[in-house]
Amino acid sequence: MTEAPASPALRRTLGDAYTALASLTSSYLAKLASRGKARVEDADTAGWAMFGTIYVQLMRWALFEQIDDAQLGEQLQITAQLLLATIA
Repeated sequence: MTEAPASPALRRTLGDAYTALASLTSSYLAKLASRGKARVEDADTAGWAMFGTIYVQLMRWALFEQIDDAQLGEQLQITAQLLLATIA
């Protein structure tokens, strides 16, 4: 998660994967906004922000070993609830 970007090929692969995940989130947020179910001024920025926040929780689990598997699930739920509450 931290050394892969040192390789140009892996950096491109990670960049593509991250972009796809952020775009998926952005698309979902844009749909919510179009239905009047969310206040999203910039779905692209919001999608990247949500992806980044979730990524940090994954790093706490996979890299820093600060949380175990059960805690990861709980932390991701809490993170999602907080993020979604800010756009509702």
